[in-house]
Amino acid sequence: MFDALSGRDSRDSTTRAFDDEPATEAVANPPRIADLSFGVPAEFFGPHVSDAVESHVRDRIEALRGAGATVSSVSIPLFSEAVDVWSAITNVEFALALRMNGAPFAATGPIDSQWHAAATEGIDDPDRSFGSVVQRKAIEGEYLIDELDTRPYVAARNAREALAAQFDAALEAVDVLVTPTMPVPAP
Repeated sequence: MFDALSGRDSRDSTTRAFDDEPATEAVANPPRIADLSFGVPAEFFGPHVSDAVESHVRDRIEALRGAGATVSSVSIPLFSEAVDVWSAITNVEFALALRMNGAPFAATGPIDSQWHAAATEGIDDPDRSFGSVVQRKAIEGEYLIDELDTRPYVAARNAREALAAQFDAALEAVDVLVTPTMPVPAP
């Protein structure tokens, strides 16, 4: 699984190979739980997380303690802005990608012309349409570009950097963050 997640996707020119020897070694020879420290950011818990999810995650945290791991609190204050930051960035970039007929401007290196041709064909096909959520995201992106001169996008990109710095700071104090990954149990 690590190889699949960390490898470059030959069909997607925006991906890169992950080349981190310590991470590769850690996956091949994982440390003992008791040798790790775990940080629990309080901001990931609260009214936006169901009781069932919170209870399950907290039970797993206690299991880590029971296995001898060090568990401590950490803080990521900007987490509350993460969804708005993500939405502003992805909606603008999605709208721009549609405007530019799917051209992958974020790509580094050569662009797979067959992939781009297929993307263009899909965008231009009158028999295909995006679902309502995707349509709304495209419209929101267009609004952020045309009506607000992309100012929210610029602010979101800067906030993303500040948020990443908070994650990095939290991970300087611990080896792993323990958080819910979804707010509700899977249906």
